[in-house]
Amino acid sequence: MKATMMKLSDVYPMRWLIALCGLAMLLMLPQSGVAQAVGAPAQNAPVGPIEPISTASSATSQSAAPNAADARTLASVPISSLMAGAAKTTPAAQSGEEQEEAAKPGKPGQEGIKVHGHWIIDIRNPDGTLVEHRDFQNSLTSVGGYALVGLLSGQLSGGFWSIDFYHYLSTSPCGNNNICFILPSPSVNNEASTCAYYSCSFGLTVTTSYGCYVGGSAPPPCVLTLNGSFTALNAGAIDTVQTNLNYCAASNFSFLTSSALTQPADVSPLTCSTATSANASGVPFTSTTITPINVQSGQLIQISVAISFS
Repeated sequence: MKATMMKLSDVYPMRWLIALCGLAMLLMLPQSGVAQAVGAPAQNAPVGPIEPISTASSATSQSAAPNAADARTLASVPISSLMAGAAKTTPAAQSGEEQEEAAKPGKPGQEGIKVHGHWIIDIRNPDGTLVEHRDFQNSLTSVGGYALVGLLSGQLSGGFWSIDFYHYLSTSPCGNNNICFILPSPSVNNEASTCAYYSCSFGLTVTTSYGCYVGGSAPPPCVLTLNGSFTALNAGAIDTVQTNLNYCAASNFSFLTSSALTQPADVSPLTCSTATSANASGVPFTSTTITPINVQSGQLIQISVAISFS
């Protein structure tokens, strides 16, 4: 051992301590070719600190057994690509872009068709003085959509309109029947059966405006307007309002057994308004609930509803 140290000192002057450490390591290592693994680095492999290389190689050890060349090659890979969760960055960014795209407003021509019901309710004393004024919107009901499809397809013929209102959980100003109807006249379809169960008022008017037909960049809307009134039979409140559309199907059709329309209606609107046969029916067209309106007996309930499309 002593002779060996002298020989090393002769070959490597002033570095005998380093040689001694290297010799000790060689003597401690098993003779299995490890010396080859710790030999000179590959010619093109970058030389750098040991800690980053070993960390990178340990991160990939689950998928492939590293060797010295692989470990040194990983030293040139960006650290960000080896960080936990780095692989999720791109999918997450794409997901965010998709959400942002979904949240963008619809493009021109993709906004859809809307049905508007603009309500005005005035409560007046018998002398005409205004007690309360309400102005609000309501929307198309699902069964109102059924009526629209039937009318547009020609499988339903439009009959008459009506308005009804009531309080869902308390007393309405409608007498013992608790639901008030405003109808065009006593002769309309199902008037006898309707007014046998509910309180009715007559004189509902229907007017139309076709301003939208003129075209242009901002034409006025086409509007169907219902106007009617009801004198309160007792003190009560209103929290639910509806417009109703009656219609007729083909003369051989019966709403008592089916609602599936399959053939064109062969009844005119004028005939449908007074029809009482099984092919005549009706649905709530627009509806909404409101903050209750309190009404006293004898007060006049004036209602105007403007139905338009956009």
